[in-house]
Amino acid sequence: MIVESASGAQTVEGGDPRWKWSRATAPVTLKDGREDKTFSRFDVSERQASADAGEARRRAAAGLAKKAAEKVASAISDFFAE
Repeated sequence: MIVESASGAQTVEGGDPRWKWSRATAPVTLKDGREDKTFSRFDVSERQASADAGEARRRAAAGLAKKAAEKVASAISDFFAE
């Protein structure tokens, strides 16, 4: 198994100036290492807010990691079920 991904984060606007928003995104590609063939590709994103911009980024990254892990586990399970 080969997992390729690159994540990024950006500040996004919200309707309330008291809150700082952050969006984290990542494309994820899963490959069969023996054949170098892609068997799954998906994008994940997460948007979170906090009164502190750094905390908003941390929350967005943590949510992104959780979503990506769930999708990776599901894709690997499907790969071996075939």
